[in-house]
Amino acid sequence: MTDEEIPEPQPRNPDDTTDDHQVELHAILTEVIQRLRTTETKVEALERAFAEVMQEETRKRSEPAPWVWFPPPATTNDPRTNVRAFIEFYNLTYVGAGRAQPIPECWDQHPGLAMEIATLAAAWRAANLGRSAHPRDAQSWHHHWRPGAIDRMVRDWTHPSCLDGEHRPAGAETRVDRFTAAEHTETTAG
Repeated sequence: MTDEEIPEPQPRNPDDTTDDHQVELHAILTEVIQRLRTTETKVEALERAFAEVMQEETRKRSEPAPWVWFPPPATTNDPRTNVRAFIEFYNLTYVGAGRAQPIPECWDQHPGLAMEIATLAAAWRAANLGRSAHPRDAQSWHHHWRPGAIDRMVRDWTHPSCLDGEHRPAGAETRVDRFTAAEHTETTAG
């Protein structure tokens, strides 16, 4: 731009507040931007803190209580794996003395027993793992839940030969569990 192209400054009309408004608007926008940056920094700090809390919460949720003497059964996102891990833990920990019977390998072929063992496993986890674990609940599990479930397993859910390792139908007929049904639905739909 040459000197000839530069417009001459116009005399300012004292009633014209356009420049003042622009200055004021610029000041307001600058303040808004600064506040947004401050807010963004605070939100990022809160997100980091929340992630740390959630990580700690997850760790505590599956941590065994001090009275859990042996390594607890594995916990995964798959309920079937959790029940199988509990059965292995149960048979290693509780079978061998007294009236304790092993949970047979054919447990999932007896619908009543499958339901019983799933709740037995969930009750054990609730009583012994995580922040809500309490020795009163753990003792109640030993005193009430376990003996009742095993008594029903022997009396109601299985055939005596199942307890000796030879499956025979007893109780309700074998059913497809909801996980297997969902997998079947997914494979046929895809």
